[in-house]
Amino acid sequence: MNENTRKKFTLEILRQVKGMNFLILALLKLSRLDAGVVEFENKEINLKNLVEDIISDLDVVVDIKQISIIKNIKDVTITGDYNWNKEAILNIIKNAVEHTQEGKNVYIDIDENDVYSKITVTDEGNGIAKKDLKHIFEKFYKVTDSDSNSFGIGLALSKSIIEKQNGYISVDSKIGEGTTFIIKYLK
Repeated sequence: MNENTRKKFTLEILRQVKGMNFLILALLKLSRLDAGVVEFENKEINLKNLVEDIISDLDVVVDIKQISIIKNIKDVTITGDYNWNKEAILNIIKNAVEHTQEGKNVYIDIDENDVYSKITVTDEGNGIAKKDLKHIFEKFYKVTDSDSNSFGIGLALSKSIIEKQNGYISVDSKIGEGTTFIIKYLK
């Protein structure tokens, strides 16, 4: 086999192994959450710092797609586990970035009131069909036009993490307009 063909096969194998590694780790995390064996740290988390950390992790993808992230972030804190919350919110923001077309925007708002602290993530993507909307937090559910590399685990994992830390997540979407995820952590 010539060198170019060998390189192509090697890169494809590497891509497949990375995909399987992600799937295995996500399934293990989800299984641990479902079994109730995860012990969350209860420390103060500054949501502004957490979201800035997540945006920093996504810089390359955001830059390649030429997407603008518009932030309206207040200095709000919650009590919870930083790493697990980062995992949950990263999945939501990453999905928003992936489903937003080049040159469009993703909006991230952080606010609070006397009852809850709230993170809102809105994209300018294609939106999610009504028939899919009620199922997107189910394990292994993939929307009709999802990427072939999607496993249908990320949103189920995010929901489980958020709910186990005194929060809840909801979604609203309109075809052709985009999708909004709202995460609320009760005080």
